[in-house]
Amino acid sequence: MSNWKGGGGGGRSGGGGGGYSQGGRSGSGGYGGGGGGGRQGGGGGGGRGGGGGYDSGRSGGGGGRGGGFDRSGGGGGGGYDRSGGGGGGGFRGGGGGGSGGYDSGRSGGGGRGGPVAPRPMRNFQVAKLSEAENPSNFKGALGRRTDVVVNYFKLKFNTKMHIFKYRVDFFQQKEDKRKEISTTNKMALREKFWSFVSANEAYFGDETIWFMMILICVILGKSCLSSLELLGKLRLKRMKDEGFDGNMTTTVMVIKATGTISIKPQETYEDDAFRVLNLIITQQARCPIGALDRTIHCEVSRLYIKPPNSYHEPLDLGGFEMLRGLYAFAKRGLAPPKGNVGNGFVNFDVAHSAFYKVGCDILQFYAFAKTGRFMNASEIERLNDYGMNQSQRNELRTLLSGLKMKKKRIAENFVESEASFCDVVDKSPDAYKFECEELGRTVSVTEYYAAKYNYQVKFRSMPLIKIMPRERNLVLPIEVLKVSDKLQRLRRKLPDALQAMTNQYTSTPPRQRFSDIDQMARVECNFDQNPVMRAFEVAINTEFLEIGARVLNPPRCEFSKSFRDIMGIKAVEKPNLFGRPVNIIFDLVIVDGCIRFDRYRAAWEALVQSCSHRGITVHPDPAGVTEFDTRHKDQLANLIASRREASKNWGQGVMPVIIVAMPDNRWIYQSFKGICELRFGMRSQMISQKTWNKLQNEAGRGGPMSSAVARNIFLKINAKCGGKMGTFVKKEAPTLFIGIDVTHPAPGDTLSPSISALVGNIDLNATRFTATVRAQHHRTEWIEDMGEMFYERLVHFQKGSKLFHGTELRPSKIIVFRDGVSESQFEGVMEFEVSSIRRAIDKYFEGVQKPRLTVVVVQKRHNTRFFDKNDNDEKNKGNLQPGTVIDGHITSYSKEFYLCSQKGMLGTSRPSHYFILMDENNFTADELETCSNNLCYLFARAPMPVSIPAPVYYAHLACFRARHHYAAADDELPVGKNGQPLPKDKLQSGDKILQQPSEAVIVEQGLKPSMYFC
Repeated sequence: MSNWKGGGGGGRSGGGGGGYSQGGRSGSGGYGGGGGGGRQGGGGGGGRGGGGGYDSGRSGGGGGRGGGFDRSGGGGGGGYDRSGGGGGGGFRGGGGGGSGGYDSGRSGGGGRGGPVAPRPMRNFQVAKLSEAENPSNFKGALGRRTDVVVNYFKLKFNTKMHIFKYRVDFFQQKEDKRKEISTTNKMALREKFWSFVSANEAYFGDETIWFMMILICVILGKSCLSSLELLGKLRLKRMKDEGFDGNMTTTVMVIKATGTISIKPQETYEDDAFRVLNLIITQQARCPIGALDRTIHCEVSRLYIKPPNSYHEPLDLGGFEMLRGLYAFAKRGLAPPKGNVGNGFVNFDVAHSAFYKVGCDILQFYAFAKTGRFMNASEIERLNDYGMNQSQRNELRTLLSGLKMKKKRIAENFVESEASFCDVVDKSPDAYKFECEELGRTVSVTEYYAAKYNYQVKFRSMPLIKIMPRERNLVLPIEVLKVSDKLQRLRRKLPDALQAMTNQYTSTPPRQRFSDIDQMARVECNFDQNPVMRAFEVAINTEFLEIGARVLNPPRCEFSKSFRDIMGIKAVEKPNLFGRPVNIIFDLVIVDGCIRFDRYRAAWEALVQSCSHRGITVHPDPAGVTEFDTRHKDQLANLIASRREASKNWGQGVMPVIIVAMPDNRWIYQSFKGICELRFGMRSQMISQKTWNKLQNEAGRGGPMSSAVARNIFLKINAKCGGKMGTFVKKEAPTLFIGIDVTHPAPGDTLSPSISALVGNIDLNATRFTATVRAQHHRTEWIEDMGEMFYERLVHFQKGSKLFHGTELRPSKIIVFRDGVSESQFEGVMEFEVSSIRRAIDKYFEGVQKPRLTVVVVQKRHNTRFFDKNDNDEKNKGNLQPGTVIDGHITSYSKEFYLCSQKGMLGTSRPSHYFILMDENNFTADELETCSNNLCYLFARAPMPVSIPAPVYYAHLACFRARHHYAAADDELPVGKNGQPLPKDKLQSGDKILQQPSEAVIVEQGLKPSMYFC
């Protein structure tokens, strides 16, 4: 059956759906025939020449050229058994690939079809914001002036209003015992509160009035209620109420006044008053009594549009769907209030999140996550004889972690209620036995369901599902469960295959993004007519703000071409980047026969010539070609040791680099990196089979030197081996640039440590950086060993100046770029980290003049977006020019600015947000903005400027590499390519390295002076 939302063809019969654009609604293919289109998209049906027959076709199936979005063809499905996959409709003539079929993942389902049709562009309104309306005392003057539009709206509020604050507690009463209910489930608490409001009109009056006058929030960890009226203390009881655990019980709600809140301009950013202001803005969607709750799903500051919605059609991801929504957050302005009217801004932005598809059968949900498609009736029937092995149970456990489910109505006496996932039980319904008081004997789950509900369990070999609460040991057959009917946001990363499908849906150019914001703010969320805001005397002017900006000039670097010229091409062409002769010999290791060297000779030559052309002397042939079989993984260390011994015979001054050709496998990546870098100090470059194929194809089309893939690999090797991208012409006083980052384990991992990294330059040109890495306590945000780590960076800077410049120098200026902290954590940065930095400086510079310190926080995770209203370049689509800086109008701190240093490639550029927490150097705004912009041009892995200063980017890479190193210390600790480990059930065997985790992330001494993390 074809999926009408996304095109694509279907499983057993032929046929494939087309793209999702301008045409008919149907989408299923015939028994051996053609396909239809998407909901609005015309399919390019295959007609008679469509897919293969029921059980005969090996062919892939035809496909018409017909009506996708822009001449995109619908795809033909494949046959039932061992037939080729069909292709879905593309976007502009492109065909989607076919998904796997019934037998061994090889049979025909069609592709998923083309993208959702472009949404109409709204003519949104813009109001110019003058400097006087939000003055700033930290403004630069350099650069070309321009005007930009920001996704902010003016916010007005009554500074004289007093809002009463209450503590709300819920209790469950059973047999004269009172048990306090945890408020961690905010959604359940909110629903429970409003059910009390609706049932107690005598106390609350008309519920339609109260929903406008009550907010539910969590302030300082307590459940709180804010309102416009004084209630005093109120105790309400509901008999035979459905409790938080889904069982019938008596619930008591107690409300107690705790104080008042006034929304006044204050110097603190994260205070109770502005939290309440944010709740006022989103309250209408949060309240189930209001009509907006039926079309909007609210999570904190994000308002997601519930399907169906013709303008914001969700992206179908099988067991998941991606919804578009509106992010809304109040920000303080610097302008003083006028009378009783306070001034601020509301930051509106587009939000995207993946949600579990409501009502999806749990087995179907797992099947789609594994294969990319749902099972048909025949496949489901065959599951009667199958179970799951340990690996599959672990996958299911990870997939269902944190999921709210619902029991199906399998019998009249089987209560259809909500259930929270707890665990996957290793035993099947037949094997799991328990003492049943009702039946007076020991029974299996299968026997219990037959006797109690007259229901025959179908999948008797499948694992059971344990539901909350954990202590009650409630287990259910997997077939009686489905995903809850209530929307649930996915709290972890999507599987890689599904994540790749979201890029086009989430990446929108600036004008389309601002049009979407306008549509949601005015139409779906209707902020112009918000009754809650009106009741609390809060008003939003739904016009985007136009503000002034400047475009900084790119730095002048010591290249044969200026960076202005280099930005127009995709790779650096300057030879002799090393500045001194470097001889390298590549040593090739092929894992699991993923490539044959004789067939990939063109790819190898492209890589070698790319390096040679740019200043590295590389022997044309590898020193050796070694095969490694992962079935003998215990031999990997011996293999690396033998290659290191062999390299000793390659001559003096030769730097060996192991090139690893590998399948896309996380164990291979982490194991090679761990053994090479932790034990033997060997440089390595991992190249996946997919990348080898790209390299081979590019070399075949245009010759070795035209390969962009080869150039990108060169940049990584260049950095690892001591090369540099370029240097600034102007050399400042000895300056140490420090980048700091901390990464944390994935959700659900309760054992792995957090990883902290300090990266600093060891030359005066800020082109060579080295890292100091530590593992620290689980989810600790502050760097625990900051003093020791910073001291090490000072030592390395002094040694590096001797090595590269012939004179030992100590830094006279230190500029620290700290990443990964929010405004609410600034005080902690100053208290815990900056104080440790100060002590390290005092120790190292005892008796001599101390350097001046500047501390800058860099944020990427924010929702401020701009578009250049003067940009008419169709390719740029309104994105900011590289070097655009905004340091006034919308800032709320004394020293704060936005800088977009990168060139917009896809979607809307995200500027970086800089906060200056300390500045003993007394830099001007121009100096700090120019310095930050210049450092974005020195990232060794990219020929164009990146979005954050190079030291911060290197700290990211060092943290992720350390995450792989930690996992490599025990092969029961696998992590993905994004540096995130698997859930805690895989971490138990890592206890032996949890005692001294930092030993698992510190590289071999010989690699410490290098940029091994690139």
